[in-house]
Order: sequence, then structure tokens, then C-alpha cells
Amino acid sequence: MTFTRRHAVAALGASFGASLGAFLAAPSAARAKDAPGPLSVWHRQPAAVWTEASPIGNGRLGAMVYGGVGREELQLNEDTLWAGGPYDPTHKGAVKNLAEVRRLIFAGRYKDAEALIEQGMMAQPERQMSYQTIGSLFLTAGPSSMASDYVRELDLDRALSRVGFTQDGARITRETFASPVDQ
Repeated sequence: MTFTRRHAVAALGASFGASLGAFLAAPSAARAKDAPGPLSVWHRQPAAVWTEASPIGNGRLGAMVYGGVGREELQLNEDTLWAGGPYDPTHKGAVKNLAEVRRLIFAGRYKDAEALIEQGMMAQPERQMSYQTIGSLFLTAGPSSMASDYVRELDLDRALSRVGFTQDGARITRETFASPVDQ
């Protein structure tokens, strides 16, 4: 038996409700322009807490996108803002142990080499300090009627966060990304 879109609707519709089943059953051409793509994580409501928000970033700059309708929150991050103060994690005695580690590896004594690396070469402190939030940027659209047809998506293929909804008779789509080229 071939697993078709109709089978997916039957299997998923029971778990996730009729709205998901209707969404999957709709022909691609009939879907909204900003409907979730195949490599996407998507939701039907804005994020309520940080762990539900969509992460975007370029390796240096990042944000968690909550996907609000009347008020959007972007919790910002930048790679130079860390917990604690400045520190140098370099292990001062590491270089003097390098030759011995190499000798142990070439002798096939991997456990001994690993123990020496952990004791005499690893960064101090061993763990990197955690990022801290720069702050939150709030974008307010002002009072309006209720939104419908809401979808919040993290498009993994295009590396962007998209929020779409219908409000006051217009389809609104907001995309957020962090450009590695433009920083």
C-alpha cells in the first residue's frame, strides 16, 4: 500500500485535529502564499514562553521570535555578551603536555592520552560561559480587530521565521532572518 497525502490526513488528523487535516489535504496551489513549507516547524499561535519561540541567527547575531500579532517580541542575542566577566580559558600548561599526549596516542594508549588531555590541557574553566540576552525589541502594530488564519513558521530550508495572519481583511506576513553577509 502506498502512503499518500490522504493517509497522512487520516493519521495526523486524529492526533492534531481537523484543522491540520484540512491543511494537509488542501492542494498546494490553494494554500496561502505564506503557508508552511515541507522543511518547517510551525504553530497556530504565538509563542507564550522562550522555549516556544523560533530561533534565528547567523552565528554571531540571533533572536528568538515570538510571533505576536499586535505586539511582536524579538529577544536579541549577540556573541560578545556573556555571563560573568572577561576571562581567558587557556590552560597555561597545555603546550608542555602536547608531546606526551601525541606519544600516548601513537602508542595506542588512548585512555591515558585522554586522561592527560582532561587534566593538563583542557580550558579552565572547562565550560564556556553562557550567552545572555541583550534585551527584547518590541514591535507594536496598534489596536485592531482579532486576527484569523494565524501561522508561525520556522523555515529550516530558508533559515527564516515567518508569521502570517489575516486581520481587518488583509493578509499580513512578517519575515525575520539574520544575514551572515550583512551582519
